[in-house]
Amino acid sequence: MTTINREALDKIGVIAAARVVQQADDLTIISSNGLVLRTKVRDVSQAGRPARGIRLIELQNGDSVASLARIAAADLRSAGASNEEIT
Repeated sequence: MTTINREALDKIGVIAAARVVQQADDLTIISSNGLVLRTKVRDVSQAGRPARGIRLIELQNGDSVASLARIAAADLRSAGASNEEIT
């Protein structure tokens, strides 16, 4: 069973990474060329199962996703982030 139509890959590209997240979490994406993006999960639009996914970072030709990290809200709190920064 697959979750993506293989015939659509030339239009949408391959899935670089996936994580299970909560609304209060943050995501950090790092590219192989050193581009870094940090975003709150709640700011990422949700899509239904038949959707083609959400592009979070625009990469240049030859660049790729090197790392994707979920930063849990509990970890943010233990590091000293205020509730306003988390929610």
